[in-house]
Amino acid sequence: EILDEDKKILLDVVVNSFGYYKGKALEEMTHFEQPWIQARKGIPTDVKSNEIITKDSISAYFNKVKDKYSMMNILEIKNYSLSQFNLAVYGKM
Repeated sequence: EILDEDKKILLDVVVNSFGYYKGKALEEMTHFEQPWIQARKGIPTDVKSNEIITKDSISAYFNKVKDKYSMMNILEIKNYSLSQFNLAVYGKM
């Protein structure tokens, strides 16, 4: 299926906002997000888990992210990626 223009723009913004991070940095960033934390239910970060992150928890989380960062358009995704990186690396937003 060929992507419509809106989906292509969204994917381009996500790639441009997160694409320059290495895999380990992206992994660390997700470990500060509520869907990951909730799915693990207190399992230590160094212990493997097969718990599923639900679509509902992802949706609820990113609706809060959208509100927190006052995202009025997809170009503002960059602010979120930078804050998650700072949280993962420096422990602060």
